Amino acid sequence: MDYEFELRNYPRLEGKDIVLRRFTLGDAGDVFEYASDPEVTEHLTWAPHGHIEDTISIMKKLFLNNPYMYAITLPESDKCIGSIDIRIVEKHNYASFGFCLARPYWGRGYMTQALELIIELSFQKLGLHRMEGYHSPENPAVGRIMEKCGMVREGLTRQSALVKGEYRDEIIYGRVVTDPAPVI
Repeated sequence: MDYEFELRNYPRLEGKDIVLRRFTLGDAGDVFEYASDPEVTEHLTWAPHGHIEDTISIMKKLFLNNPYMYAITLPESDKCIGSIDIRIVEKHNYASFGFCLARPYWGRGYMTQALELIIELSFQKLGLHRMEGYHSPENPAVGRIMEKCGMVREGLTRQSALVKGEYRDEIIYGRVVTDPAPVI
C-alpha cells in the first residue's frame, strides 16, 4: 500500500473536543509557544526552540505538506495546541507515533483523543496490524494516555533512546488490531 498517498485522503480527523488537520505556516506562533517550553520538551529528543525562526524552519522541513504529521487543534478557535505523527514500518505492517502538547492543555483528555484518532486511522483505514509507543519512565503520564487507548505495557527497553545526548530507558506499549477497543 502507498501509505503516503492513502494518508493524503485523510487531511482532517475529528474527535469530540479536537480536530487533527494538516499544519499551515499560520500555525508557527502556536507551535513556537509550546515548542519553546522546556517543560514540554523535557522528555523529547529535540531541544526547546529558541526563536520563532527555528520553528518556521522546522515546520517548513518537517511539518508542511507532510501527510504523516497532524496539528492538534481546538475546533472553536482552530488554535494549534500540539502535534501528533504516525510512523509506519511497512515491512512489518505496524506503526508508532510521536506527540507533543502545549502545557496549558495537559490533563484534559486531548492527547488521548488524538492518539485514539491515529489508532483508528491506522487500523480501520490503513489496515495496519499493530500500533506501538514508547515513553520515558520519568514521564508516566504518557503511559496512562496509551493505556486509555487500549495499549498494553509490554516491557522496558534499556538505554534505547538518545535524548539530548544521553541514553535513556523507554517503556514500550502495544496494541494489535484484534485487541478490544477501549471505551473512552
